[in-house]
Amino acid sequence: MHQYNELDVVEIVKDCPKGQFKKGDLGAILVVFDENHFDIECCDEDGVTTFWGTLSRDWFKPYKSFSEMGENSKD
Repeated sequence: MHQYNELDVVEIVKDCPKGQFKKGDLGAILVVFDENHFDIECCDEDGVTTFWGTLSRDWFKPYKSFSEMGENSKD
């Protein structure tokens, strides 16, 4: 099982029934509550928050870790 950390970027894997986010949206982990529950923030292209709430790990998959993103920005 993948271990998530705060600031990891994740990809949403299914549509939200309330329409707050959709499959393919990216979000950042803001808080790790336990191995199955996380506060996630999703933003639009302009950086405006479209969703901020607690999701279980079945709603997303790894995209890039914060450390991987930092490594890429050094190039």
